[in-house]
Amino acid sequence: MLWRRLAYLLPWRRRAAERDMQQELQSLAEMAQPGELGNLALAAEDARAELGWTRLEQGLQDLFYALRTLRRTPGFSCTAILSLALGIGATAAIFSVLVAVLLRPLPFDDSDRMVRILEHRPADAGRELGYPQQVASVGVSDLPALRSQATTLSHIGGYAGTTMTLTTGDGPIRVPVTRVSPSVLAMLGFAPRLGRLFEPREETAGLDSSVILSHTAWQRYFGSAPDVVSKGISIDGRNLAVVGVMPEGFRFPDPQTEFWIPYPLSPPRGRVAPVARLADGVSLEAATAQVSGILSRLQPTQPGRKPSSFEVQTMRALLTAPVKRPVHCVWCRGCRRIANRVHQRRKPPARTRGSASS
Repeated sequence: MLWRRLAYLLPWRRRAAERDMQQELQSLAEMAQPGELGNLALAAEDARAELGWTRLEQGLQDLFYALRTLRRTPGFSCTAILSLALGIGATAAIFSVLVAVLLRPLPFDDSDRMVRILEHRPADAGRELGYPQQVASVGVSDLPALRSQATTLSHIGGYAGTTMTLTTGDGPIRVPVTRVSPSVLAMLGFAPRLGRLFEPREETAGLDSSVILSHTAWQRYFGSAPDVVSKGISIDGRNLAVVGVMPEGFRFPDPQTEFWIPYPLSPPRGRVAPVARLADGVSLEAATAQVSGILSRLQPTQPGRKPSSFEVQTMRALLTAPVKRPVHCVWCRGCRRIANRVHQRRKPPARTRGSASS
C-alpha cells in the first residue's frame, strides 16, 4: 500500500490511476440502477484520498497560493516578512535571556546551595531614611560570630567590590577590584589556571599583600606571561604579589572584576556582602531562623528604633529578582487579560425581567 501511495505521486502513474478509476466508475454506473450508487463524484474523491497524500497536496497548494499572492503584492510581502523576522528574532532573544538568567544554574559547584544574607530594615523615623530598606550586607565585625555560631552554614565569608589604581608602565589605570574572603573563592570550586587561591592566613591584616588576576587582566596587562606568578604589582600604592591567575570564564561577583585581593577581618570596619553555603540537609527556613537569632543579638539596641529582620536567600533568587518580577508581572497581566476575554465570551447574555418571568 505504501508503494502504491508513493507511486501515485508520479504524474504518469496518477494519470493511469485516474483513467482506471473513471473506467471502473463508468462500468458500475452502467450496471447499476439509477440512484443506487449515490454520489459518484464523492466516491471518486474518497478513492483519491485513499490513494494519494491529501494533506500534503493541500499543504503544497496552500503554499503555492501564498507564494503567488506574495508575488502579486511585493510591498505587503516585504512588510510581512520583515515583521515576522523581527518578531521571531525578538522572541528568540528574550527566551535566550530568560534561559540564561532564570533557568540555567550558576557556574559554580553546588550553586543551588550558595546563599546570601539579607537585612530587612523597617520604616523608622529614627533612621536616616524613613522608608523600608533591603540591604545585602553585614558588618565585618559580624562575620567571626557567624562563623563560630551558625552551624547551618559553611564557608562563611564576604566580598566588596571597588575600583583601585593599577600602576603600569603606561601610567596609572583605574581597574575593578573585588576584596574577598579566602573561604569564598574556595567555596566556588574553581581551580586557578596558574598559581593558587588565597590562604586563610591572608585574611589577617599585614598578611594580605597578595592578588589574583582574572584571565582578562592576565592577557591585557601581562601579555599572558607564564611566569607572572610571584611578580609584584602596585595597586593603590601597595606592592602586591601575584599568587594566581583564574581560568577563562570565571566571573565573580560580576564579569567586570579583573583583580581579587584578600579582605582582612581586622580591624573590623566597613560592610561586606556575606556569602555562604548551606550545610548538608539544612533548609533555608532553618538557616534563616538561626542567622536571624545571631545577628539580632549582635545589633546595637537603640531606644526608639525598630530592629531589623534577616533572611537567608539563595544566590539565584537574589540575582534573578530584578528580572523575575517584571517578567512575572507581564505574564500575569497577559493571563488576566486573556482570561477576562474568555470569560466575557462565555458569559450568558443578561436576561430581562420579562423573559425571566415568562
